[in-house]
Parts: sequence; structure tokens; C-alpha cells
Amino acid sequence: MISVHESILASIVREANDRFPRETGGILLGRWVEPKQAVVTRMIGPGPRAKHGKATFEPDYEFQEAEIAKTYACSDLVFDYLGDWHSHPRGSSHPSQKDVRVLRKIAGHAPARCKDPIMCIVSGWPFWVASAWSLVDGHCLEIQIASIPDKGWNASTETFPMVG
Repeated sequence: MISVHESILASIVREANDRFPRETGGILLGRWVEPKQAVVTRMIGPGPRAKHGKATFEPDYEFQEAEIAKTYACSDLVFDYLGDWHSHPRGSSHPSQKDVRVLRKIAGHAPARCKDPIMCIVSGWPFWVASAWSLVDGHCLEIQIASIPDKGWNASTETFPMVG
């Protein structure tokens, strides 16, 4: 299960709407609170040099790596890289074969330190639906998303929801 602050989900939907009908995406950062339960506390957007296609998305990797480094430095390394998010405009809420390959690539990439990566997909339009998937023991499984109200969220101790 992943828990995501309402404002982060709203930022993801806003980015998906801004790029519609093209795909967009980014990175999810947060904390593992239990082996199979994560809290997303930060979302990094696609970056200024990302490539957005009707059925493809390639992030601005340099931008995202720099933003991850800044986040870690400002947080005393309390954030974990949890995985990625992206949109499927007018598409399925299920991951494509390419999405599953990306999850496997993340799991096998030692510097990511993420053996069970998460992929959040927002699909549809004009009404977006969020789904989440995780690679567990090599299998892509749907996981539950819980929305956390922003009321009482202390941005000074967690961080702002989106960069880029």
C-alpha cells in the first residue's frame, strides 16, 4: 500500500492535464514505514528537457537526479526513492509491458536502492484515476493507494509536494 498526500495527487493530475494528450511523469520519494507500506511525501516532475509523446514519456534524467540529490541533502537522507509515476491519457490504468520492464530495471539498478519499486499511473481524462503497482519477487502486482488529507500536514518537516 502507498499513502499519498492529497496535494501530491493534485499536482500529478495538474501535470497530466497540462501535458494532455501527451504522457508525462516523474519520481516518487518518501519513506517505507513497513516492508510493504510506503508514504509518498514528495513528487518530482518530469523536468524541463523531458520528452512527452502520445504513448511515451522520457524524463529529464539530469534534472531528476539533481532534484533527488537536493532532497536528500536537505532532509538528512531520510527520504527513500520509492519509484515513478506517469500518465496514460485516455489509456488503461494497468501498466504496459514497457512499464513492467521499467519496474524491473529499477529493481535491478543498485544505486536506486529500491528492490520493490512502485509505479503510480494516472489514467483517463477528463476524469483521472490513480492506480499503483509494485514489483514484488519479479511480479507486477496492483497495490492500494490511500489519500492522506493535507490538513495537519506540516510542510516544514516533510517538504513541498512538487518540483519541476
